[in-house]
Amino acid sequence: MSAPASPSLSPADLAWVCEVVRAETAVVLDASKEYLVTSRLLPLARRAGLADVGAYVARARAGSAADRWELVEAMTTNETSWFRDVEPFTYLRERLLPELAAARPGRSLRVWSAACSTGQEPYTIAMLLADAPELRGFRTEVLATDVDRTALERARSATYSQMEVGRGLPADMVARHLERAGLQWRVREPVRSCVRFAELNLARPFTERGRFDVVFCRNVLIYFDTATKQQVLDRIHQVLAPDGVLVLGAAETTLGVSSAWTRVEGSRAALYRPAGATSSVGSSSLGSPSLGSGAAGGGRLGAVPTSAPAPVSGPLLAARPPAPAPLRLPAPARPPAVPASALRPGAAEPRRTPAGEARPRPLAPRTAAAPAAPASPLAAGRVPATRSGAVAPPSRAGTVLPGSAFPNPAGSRPAGPDGSRPAPTQPVVPGSPRRLLAPPAGGRPPAPPPRAAPQHPPAAASRTDARPHPTSARPRTASPGGPRPDSGGTR
Repeated sequence: MSAPASPSLSPADLAWVCEVVRAETAVVLDASKEYLVTSRLLPLARRAGLADVGAYVARARAGSAADRWELVEAMTTNETSWFRDVEPFTYLRERLLPELAAARPGRSLRVWSAACSTGQEPYTIAMLLADAPELRGFRTEVLATDVDRTALERARSATYSQMEVGRGLPADMVARHLERAGLQWRVREPVRSCVRFAELNLARPFTERGRFDVVFCRNVLIYFDTATKQQVLDRIHQVLAPDGVLVLGAAETTLGVSSAWTRVEGSRAALYRPAGATSSVGSSSLGSPSLGSGAAGGGRLGAVPTSAPAPVSGPLLAARPPAPAPLRLPAPARPPAVPASALRPGAAEPRRTPAGEARPRPLAPRTAAAPAAPASPLAAGRVPATRSGAVAPPSRAGTVLPGSAFPNPAGSRPAGPDGSRPAPTQPVVPGSPRRLLAPPAGGRPPAPPPRAAPQHPPAAASRTDARPHPTSARPRTASPGGPRPDSGGTR
């Protein structure tokens, strides 16, 4: 029994793997991808019963082309799903297909799905073509290509597990286009017959595939260097119709790589078309496609006439209604100037605005003169007296007079030059729960409100309340062996 494979890989073996993968698929790998290379090749080494990944690489280097291709296929990425990044498929169904159908009198439409992996993307496109009402009677074809032969075999089988079907495929489309195959699902024959699979390497010429109206090349260019990206884009430009659309991945762009493409406006997806194309794709509104651009000519699929349309003349120009006159709004009337006599004395002169009209400055609000403070009751000799007849002296700052719950507001006034303090304007009467208001103009301060006698609830009647207290007639003594005579009973 052989020992389990080790994930070790020498720098020389890593460099050879990167070179082979780039030569076969144009995928760029470097020394920073050592973990990726090791994780992809380790299952192959364990399945072959080799000691480590280095032994598997050594066997591939000395083996046949099939051994090297198995290594290359292990380094490719086959991640895919139904309606992956749904935005391109939404644009295809709602805008692109109606416009292309209106611009194709030959009633033929071709779509290319490059790097199709296990087939979910081309089958998704074929389902949309089958469900499009504007393509009834059209001859549609979807070409699906990939460099991975194992992935192509899975795609041709059109069989998927429940977990794979659940990744993005709506339930109504499952019911229309899929059927049960044991514990798995299989794409129905009308959709399968629309898709044709073929092995193709994007790093090599592919111009013999014909002309296409839409090309899906998503999440492929991110693995290429700049030179390879430019070559692939130039080859796609040769096989794409002048009014066709190229769909790239969300992280891909033609900016800075090729100037032969322009971005399609009106969608969040990465959609591009050939620069200088006269197609209305991406510029017209949904539901009103242009019928004049993209007509087939010369018997070649997807060809667009280059001749300009004839100018309109004759009765059509005469029947055109005259253009309406531009609407002119009346100029706003200037406000009347404010005369100088309307301003109160002392107000500022009206200022001039940039338009020349006079605008008065806002007038200050008129305030009534404050009434003179009444004479102090202490200064006038009318000082309220306490209950004992003595005059209530002024208190110091922060102190409260006896019987009052409020501090004296004048107690904190500073003393004069002679040491005397000014009399308070609002004296506090001892025993009053509040301060007196300022005396009226007559001079006599108002009398404090009478204090009401406290109302106590009547005490409950008892036996002792009905007779006088015994202490008023005789001395209080205790009776031995019984209750006291003044207690009226046992307490």
